[in-house]
Amino acid sequence: MLTVHDQVKFPNDEAKYQVTVEDVNGHAELPEPLRVLPRLSSLRVDLLDGGEFTIEGFGLPFANPGHDSEDWLNRFKPIIGGLDLLSLLRRRSLTFLVPTRSKAVAITKAATYAPFTFPYDYPFGATEFDIESVADTIIANPGPHFAPAFRFDDDQQMTVSSAMASIQDIFWLHKASSEILEAVHPAYFVTESEDENPPNHLKPATFAIIRLSEAFRDQFKDQWARLTKDNLVGIQIHLEDREDLEFVGIIMDRADTIPCLGDRHSLLGQFEFDLVVRFIVDGQDRQVFKTFQSRAEAEEAMNNGLSLHFKVLLSDLKRKVEAVHSFLPGAEPTPSAEDGADVPEDISFRMAIHRDIMRGTGFYATLTQPSADNMTDMPMPDIVDNASGSVEGLPMADLTVQEPPAVRPLPSFDFIGIEDPVLRESVLQIALPEDKARMERYASNRPLGIALVAAPGGTGKTTALATFALGGLYSSGGGKVYGSGPNTAVANLAKRLFSVGDQVIRRCNETVPDQATPRYRRPLVVRGYGKDAEVQSFLAILQTGVADDTAYRGLIPSASKRWGLALSVTNWLLAVVGSPSLARTEVREAVKELDPTDAAFLYELRSEYEQAALTNGPFARLLRVARGEMTWQDYSKADMASTQFIAKQMQRIIRVADAVLTTPAGSQNAWYRPTWAAAKVLVVDEAGCIGEADLCSFWGNTLRAIGIGGDVKQLTPAMMELHNKDAQDNAKNRLALAGTYSGLAWLQALGIPTFRCLKQMRMATNMFGLAQKLFYADHPIAYGSGTDPSLECHAVGRAFEEYFAKGLFKNFRGATKGTLQPIFLHMPDTKIFQVGTSKLNRAQVKAGLDIAGDFVLKSGVSPRHFVIISAHKPNVEYGNRLLRTSYPELQGMRHVDTVDSIQGEENTIGILILGTSSLAPKAAGFVSNENRLNVSITRQKSGLLIIGDKEVTGKLTGSKAQMDKLMALTRTGKPYNRANGELTFTKQYALRQLLVELKKSGRIIERITQEQADEEVAEEEKRLARIECAQKAYEYLTREYTHDYSIRWDEVEDELELGQFPV
Repeated sequence: MLTVHDQVKFPNDEAKYQVTVEDVNGHAELPEPLRVLPRLSSLRVDLLDGGEFTIEGFGLPFANPGHDSEDWLNRFKPIIGGLDLLSLLRRRSLTFLVPTRSKAVAITKAATYAPFTFPYDYPFGATEFDIESVADTIIANPGPHFAPAFRFDDDQQMTVSSAMASIQDIFWLHKASSEILEAVHPAYFVTESEDENPPNHLKPATFAIIRLSEAFRDQFKDQWARLTKDNLVGIQIHLEDREDLEFVGIIMDRADTIPCLGDRHSLLGQFEFDLVVRFIVDGQDRQVFKTFQSRAEAEEAMNNGLSLHFKVLLSDLKRKVEAVHSFLPGAEPTPSAEDGADVPEDISFRMAIHRDIMRGTGFYATLTQPSADNMTDMPMPDIVDNASGSVEGLPMADLTVQEPPAVRPLPSFDFIGIEDPVLRESVLQIALPEDKARMERYASNRPLGIALVAAPGGTGKTTALATFALGGLYSSGGGKVYGSGPNTAVANLAKRLFSVGDQVIRRCNETVPDQATPRYRRPLVVRGYGKDAEVQSFLAILQTGVADDTAYRGLIPSASKRWGLALSVTNWLLAVVGSPSLARTEVREAVKELDPTDAAFLYELRSEYEQAALTNGPFARLLRVARGEMTWQDYSKADMASTQFIAKQMQRIIRVADAVLTTPAGSQNAWYRPTWAAAKVLVVDEAGCIGEADLCSFWGNTLRAIGIGGDVKQLTPAMMELHNKDAQDNAKNRLALAGTYSGLAWLQALGIPTFRCLKQMRMATNMFGLAQKLFYADHPIAYGSGTDPSLECHAVGRAFEEYFAKGLFKNFRGATKGTLQPIFLHMPDTKIFQVGTSKLNRAQVKAGLDIAGDFVLKSGVSPRHFVIISAHKPNVEYGNRLLRTSYPELQGMRHVDTVDSIQGEENTIGILILGTSSLAPKAAGFVSNENRLNVSITRQKSGLLIIGDKEVTGKLTGSKAQMDKLMALTRTGKPYNRANGELTFTKQYALRQLLVELKKSGRIIERITQEQADEEVAEEEKRLARIECAQKAYEYLTREYTHDYSIRWDEVEDELELGQFPV
């Protein structure tokens, strides 16, 4: 079936057209089938001065090109009798027949939100970025959310929709931080003694204990979690006799565990909301602080005035807004020649097409506009109206055939345009054999140079994206690649690109064996991080001799966790100098030494360093440290190489890399922007959670070739103000709904054809079944050859299944033969603690770690096979504290992480902590989000344990009517009563579906004690004995009483008791 999305639109301005409606039923000139209609009207639209019809959707590429309709719609080929679509639509008048009376005919207009007035311009403008300049406009225009739009009539409204979604999401945070800074709070100070100072701290710390009023906490509750996300805060101490002092400190989440506070400075009861900030005081400033030894002593003198300073960085917001504004007419190319880009000759045409993509209305005006080079050869035809304006007596439009205008083709890019046949075939072999031809067709000459890959987790989406990237790298019209995505996805894409690139090159070199120098060289792939992070990590590894992912220690713990050794420029520099630390590293994907097929430049750099090592300068001595020929202590006794010099060496590697990958923000960093600007091909993974503004920033406005992969059914871009409202119920971010649509969703809504992966390649057979039923019922997915549970790659999953079969669990039912399936551990009535706006379930977190630790001890499996996740941050923080202090058997396991942070990453066994309890059904609301739940249950390869309360959405057993009612309630919102009796609703449909499916498959279990297990074994033995007894009784009865059908069971009971049967 062919579906066409082209639309003909009237002018927006009512002064540019007029409408005439009249009854024409029974008209003599009508064809017989129409003449007999009881109601028929003609609606004639005449264009006035300045008016024109527009075609929306024109030029969009077909998913299956070659159909005749593509020529009719996109190239204006004649449809019938020499008449083409454009000749018809470019009349000054159009007439429509409507099967109703003329009085019932009306033209209606749409808008973006109720009451649907027209015109529907947003009450905001696309102005130069300044957060203060838009403040009055935002505050003066309150209201509900605007409906998200994918098509816009002009560039201004398009840019407002995208840019203002980002601005309003930061504006209220910025406003709150400014107001918080103006508030003054009472506080007092406590200083650590020397013996209380932890050994890893160089100086004793001072703690500010700050009293936050209830009114203050209530005023800023919506923004507090975001402001304190990284636990960093500035404190301004107001002094009467001197200038204010300001320090940067860390908010202490568990201040009650700090030795110098302890029982003397209670943080319980009436003091539980006091904020504790740890900071360091140097020099003479120490004399300013009067510190107290107890809470009682301090309360009498708590008169210090202190303000909190949360730094809301606007640089990232500015990057997004300026990227969106670069699509306004008259904007300069981004990237430009000054940035290092190779600007094509047809840059104006490409930028116009790119603006058309952003507006989402097709390419009619741009493709039918003559180019500057041949404008005299392609005149636009004059439109001549028929004098009478009628056809066969009816007021129809003139149908005189006009010469259609020449239509410029859309720009395209061949992602597989590799001239070397050996290399081309090797790249195509990345695809599955059954997908190879389909991949080749899709990748060849992509209209607009856009390749979309959409698929569920585990189906090879990242591998397909890497195929497009390698094809673009080696294509005759391509070149260097720059990749991006969320932090985790960037690292995974870099590893996949390097891995498949290595496979491609090895296959190619096998065709030309016995060469001293490899003919083909594998791509140099760099996973880029910040300059300071790379330099610090490099020096830390040289100092400690340990090369792993903990080398970087930044001020913010979350930032430190983002750095990884594998394929970083630190990794490559260590490989060039031949550091022995790489030979000892346990980071699997790290480059441990240079390969003969690595880039020739790396060997040239090594030779240069070998010559430099013969001298005795700072860098020469640093090279000796890197090679293990000198200790760090000896090196540090003399002049050391500057960090600027080390950064310059790293920059040399970045500049020659075949592929560099960073986050969108990283691509605009001064260290990486020249490389980004020079790239010919862009790729983005996990684009389902990359916002439109972020994609604009990474893509630029010159229509560079780009491959975009993701899944719109997983996490969407985060709009932090989405659910926040003011006292009058106005949305804080009126464009938030638009902001939740990703760049991938936007391009799919435009109609860009998408390549879909149709085979599950990662998860064991049936491990994906739960997600498929819940989220991909319309997406047929088969299992690949590597998903057989009997394979060695799923041995850990089989051991995990056996652990539950033999462990202290009841109601366990084994997975269907030949499959592995998720398991749900039911923990009823566990207590949930409120932590800010989030939730903590200690019992369920501990249960997950207990099971992981016990399994590791009993099976001998490495803890590196586990990934433990939770939607709630307090569960994650509590789990990591326990992991550090109480589970030595799990050392080496990846830290516990949030669901939102782990999209794009996976491991052998997943443990999902729902943290739900039927005692607090509201806590399930955040977990129940379909996109988040989808990510949660698709991170595993061979095993998944879900821990929660099975009855959080209601009972799972009952009559069909009861179960259907509960399922219906969870669609619109499951009712529950708060403590005050208020009836509230929480949407939990996806979560209930998950629990129901697990119940059907018999995979909901409960933990039991050893004593309970022994009792169950004894009961099972009794049950089996009764069955055996009954079987023997049946055999006796059928043997002895064959012809006596009147015998009854009670007549042989006495004989059974007397042992007449050999039981």
